[in-house]
Amino acid sequence: MDNLQPLKSFLTDLITPIVKSAVDDALPEAIKPKEKNLMPITKVSETYGMCQTKLYGLLRCGKLERYKEGGNTFIDTYELDRLMVKEELCGKAPLKMK
Repeated sequence: MDNLQPLKSFLTDLITPIVKSAVDDALPEAIKPKEKNLMPITKVSETYGMCQTKLYGLLRCGKLERYKEGGNTFIDTYELDRLMVKEELCGKAPLKMK
């Protein structure tokens, strides 16, 4: 089976950008960001029912962009909504809530 690994890697590298583009195109216009809707991470945690640890993990791995002002961390809720739909469309487990 190890001799198939180069083929799997090649196909993954070839197909992944196509799938990501298709998912981006499939997202409803309503949740495509037109402007930033920044919310403090504590408020995002309360509103979305997600623990702050999960949110900081999404920031750390680059799935969400971090916005800082005066020592406070903000998240663009349009980005978070989009990520949640994208994860669902890709068949991944939805982002876990508290």
